[in-house]
Amino acid sequence: MTSHPLLRHLRYRLHSRLPRLYPGALCRMPEAATAAVTIDDGPSPTTPRVLDALDAAGLPATFFVSGRAVLEHPREMRLIRDRGHVIASHGFAHGDLSRQPRHAVEDDLVRSLEVIAMVSGIRPTLFRPPYGRLHPMHRDIPVRHGCALVLWSVTPADYDVTLSADELRRRMADVGPRDIVVLHDTPGCVERTLDCIAQLRHDDAARDFEYRTIT
Repeated sequence: MTSHPLLRHLRYRLHSRLPRLYPGALCRMPEAATAAVTIDDGPSPTTPRVLDALDAAGLPATFFVSGRAVLEHPREMRLIRDRGHVIASHGFAHGDLSRQPRHAVEDDLVRSLEVIAMVSGIRPTLFRPPYGRLHPMHRDIPVRHGCALVLWSVTPADYDVTLSADELRRRMADVGPRDIVVLHDTPGCVERTLDCIAQLRHDDAARDFEYRTIT
């Protein structure tokens, strides 16, 4: 059931701002005149379409890929690399790591790093836990394996099929300097993701900042 528009808006605001409370996570770009586009969950069969849209918009992106998806779609993984985007880890199995014991969290991260390096030749130095959830007592795990913890400041929910196109456009128009935007590379929401990317392209000319990858 679709929630009341006001409740939906408040939930969007909460989900976009709550990560800033997580200790030690990068949620905003350090440089004042920059913003970043990040893509979660891939690679997938629709990755080429996402990459084409990014190329058309002139947008660099940071892809937080899942290890299991990398094994299933190695060609698409290498395509992300060959297009010059940054490759980062989204864990291996895309489970809620905040509910997992320490050894399971570490195993999931390490496995993802190994698989990504095996397929792409690149070992990620950035990590975003699935759903942005990681127990605070485990925040040292990514650091111990050479990864900075990255969350976000804007999450327009391109995966939400109940969200109207107008509302999605309004959310994308919220993107400003220092924001880290999270979109998704999944077949079920690709059209909405492409619309979001096109909106960033449309708005970019009127803004006084540039999009960069996270390093």
